[in-house]
Order: sequence, then structure tokens, then C-alpha cells
Amino acid sequence: MKLITHSIAALLFTVTCTAHAATINISTRAITSSIDNNDFISSWSSQSSAINTNSTSEFTAFFSGKNSISHLSVDFNTSQAGTWGFEAGLDAHYGAALYLDNTLIGNRVDDLWWSYNWNNADVMSSLNNPIVAGAHTLDIYWAESCCNGYNSAQFTTDGNNWQSLSTANLESYAATVPEPTSIALLSLGLAGIAAKRRK
Repeated sequence: MKLITHSIAALLFTVTCTAHAATINISTRAITSSIDNNDFISSWSSQSSAINTNSTSEFTAFFSGKNSISHLSVDFNTSQAGTWGFEAGLDAHYGAALYLDNTLIGNRVDDLWWSYNWNNADVMSSLNNPIVAGAHTLDIYWAESCCNGYNSAQFTTDGNNWQSLSTANLESYAATVPEPTSIALLSLGLAGIAAKRRK
């Protein structure tokens, strides 16, 4: 019985953590065809170069390289509704675009260089984004011609306190209980164990 209890606790912990883990992936590729900075998704797809993808725990001081187009993809969960803001400090000669849940929330077509200063006018900002409880995706696209500098991003959930875009910071807003589907599956498993013990 004790073994079964420990196994159930471990399963519950695993299901909870897996369901609410945040992920950050950065993909870069060389620019081989023209960039349409009004449509970064199409510009990304139109390149014929190889895509290099890496996961990271934090998008801070990332160097993408010259003559490149980059795509940051962030998956995260939140346990409650709120209003979030996002900022991206980028070195992006061709501009950049921000998407939240596949909806464009910011687009710059000018040459961006934030100079490692969050108060710089070249910082891309998208404030007052309503977010419901559940899973979300943030995508950032940008392209640089040469002399690439470091790129970073941050977010806020209250409009004042900004935090670096990291898995640890994002996971602090994830629910601490399993999703309804996970609870249902776990309940079925517990019912099966109980029925087997009766026999």
C-alpha cells in the first residue's frame, strides 16, 4: 500500500510539472532572399538556408549573427487571467515582429538598435495584452544585416515590474495543480488500482 501511495504521488508530481513547464527555443538561419518586414513569418519561410534551433532557459544577451533572420518561440502557461506586457531589445536592421498566440501584437519596420538600454526608443514594446488562464505562445521574429549585437526580452504581469524572459520566471505563473484532463486520467488509474486490490 505504501509503495502504491508513493507511486501515485510521484505520478501526480510528474503530471503537474510536465503540464506547466515553459520552453524557450531560438532558431536562426542565413538570409538568402529578401526580407518583407511587414510579413516576417513569410520572410522566415522563404529562406532556403538551414535552420539552427537551440533551447535555452533564458533569452538574455543572445547573439544571432550577421546576415541572419531569427525566430524566438516561447510556450508558457498561466494559472489566472491578467494583462501582460512584452519588450524586446533587438539588433535588427530589417525590423521585427511580435506575436502572441499567433496574433500580431507589434511590428517595427525600421532599423532597430536598443544599445542595451530598456529606455531606448528602439526597444519593441507591446503593453496591455489580455491573457486568459491556460497555455500561450509568444513568437518574436527579427532580421539583421551585419554587425549583430546582443538580443534580449522581458515581460511584465502588472505593468510595472519587468522580469527577464526565462523559463523560471514564466513557470512562476503556471498553475500548481494538474490540468482537468490529467486529473481525470489519474482518477481512472486510482479506480483501477482500488478495483484490483478488492479482488
